Amino acid sequence: MHSGELWQLYGADGQPLEGQGLPGESAHDRNVSFGLALVWLWRLRGDVLEVCLQKRALTKKRWPGMYSTSAGGHINVGETPQQAVLRECREEIGVVLDPAKLKYIGTFRVVVEPQNLRSVFSYQIEGDIDFRFDDGEVDAIEWVPYDEFMTRASDPNGQLVMRHYGMDYTKLMMDYIRREADRAKGV
Repeated sequence: MHSGELWQLYGADGQPLEGQGLPGESAHDRNVSFGLALVWLWRLRGDVLEVCLQKRALTKKRWPGMYSTSAGGHINVGETPQQAVLRECREEIGVVLDPAKLKYIGTFRVVVEPQNLRSVFSYQIEGDIDFRFDDGEVDAIEWVPYDEFMTRASDPNGQLVMRHYGMDYTKLMMDYIRREADRAKGV
């Protein structure tokens, strides 16, 4: 997050409230609805599906040191979810994604923050990629085989942020990515 950013507010119908936002973290302290845009990066190493996790910086106010979605953050006033996820990917992990290859999974609400909307995307990485952590929000990146990820996601004491969102949400994301990987393999 950068100073001066206003997080887009949403109405009860899930639509953005035109021109209405709140400064950053103050939105967490209020009974308002805001949007988040998240991307799951994934790749195939031979026949093994791997998902990319970011380790959140220890200086983060929410979920410090825990592993989370590859990249993501809040949607700023006037941004679409796609624009926000492309921006967050550049800012957090130094990766520029091709918008044409970004796949929209859906928009969801989760149990711990039902007022907020999570617009989630997937993106297949082909080849190697260099990550940069210029804005201090991410400490590391870890590529995790799908099966290991699912085991870690089901651990109630684990270090994955998404365990707080409920296993149904996580399974839905991973089922989508598994189907994308199967298509990429020609299965």
